[in-house]
Amino acid sequence: MTSDTSIQAPASMEQASPARRNFLKRAGGLGAAAVAAIAVTWTDAPDALAAPGCCSLAHPNGPWCGGRKGTDAFSCPGGYHKTVWYCVTGHLHYACWECSKGTACYSGPWSCSNYVAIYV
Repeated sequence: MTSDTSIQAPASMEQASPARRNFLKRAGGLGAAAVAAIAVTWTDAPDALAAPGCCSLAHPNGPWCGGRKGTDAFSCPGGYHKTVWYCVTGHLHYACWECSKGTACYSGPWSCSNYVAIYV
């Protein structure tokens, strides 16, 4: 026995009207533009730990002593000496370094800065 019944989609699901499709395209484009604008804003923002509060670095965004953030393996340029100090903010323990010409870490000028943050 064979059946000759066919299933058809309701009229509302057959095909979206051109006006509705254009609206959806525009709305999708606006959403993508908003997401792109937010992403650009975030890429311009500094790192969360770029300027650690308790280190008070002379150069919180570089130049980094040692050429990269987060290293203590560096020597200071001629006439500068390496100074180090430690501080704690909440669960973060910091080791902070700078190359300075002054007689103490708080007297510059400073050629570079660096730090390491350890979550404890």
